[in-house]
Amino acid sequence: MSQMMQMLGAGNGSGKAQQMMQLLSTMQGGQEQGDTTKDTLNSWLQKTTGNSPTKAEVVYNTMEVPGSKPPSYISSVVLLTLDPSRTFSGEPSPSKKLAEISAAAAALRENGQEPPTPRTASSGSGGNKKKKKKKGAVPQAMAGM
Repeated sequence: MSQMMQMLGAGNGSGKAQQMMQLLSTMQGGQEQGDTTKDTLNSWLQKTTGNSPTKAEVVYNTMEVPGSKPPSYISSVVLLTLDPSRTFSGEPSPSKKLAEISAAAAALRENGQEPPTPRTASSGSGGNKKKKKKKGAVPQAMAGM
C-alpha cells in the first residue's frame, strides 16, 4: 500500500493520491472480510478467562474426511485455558478454513454462546449479492478526479 502511495505521489502532498488511497481502503472494507466466528470465540474466551488466548491455547485439528469426493474436511478445537479435556467438533466442510469455523461455532454453542451469522458468499442468504460492473466503468467516487 505504501508503495502505491509513493507511485501516486502521496508523499509529495498530492491530494488526489490521498483521495485515491481512501477510496481503495473504502472499497476493500466494503468487501466480504470472511466469517468472524473464530474471533468471536477468542473474544468470549478472553471475557471468560480474563486473558487473551494465544494460538497455542486454542488448538485446531483439521483433517480430510477419508474417501470424500469432492474432498471435505472436519475440524475439532480444544480450548486449553478453559478445559483441556474437552474437544469441540464441527461439521464436515468443503475447506479447511470452513471446517475450523464450524468447530469454533460448535465450541461457542456448547458453551451457551450464539455464533455470529456467517458473512461468507456461500451462506446462501442472497442478501449480499454484488452488482456486476461494466467493463471500463469508473467508480462514481473516482469520476471527478
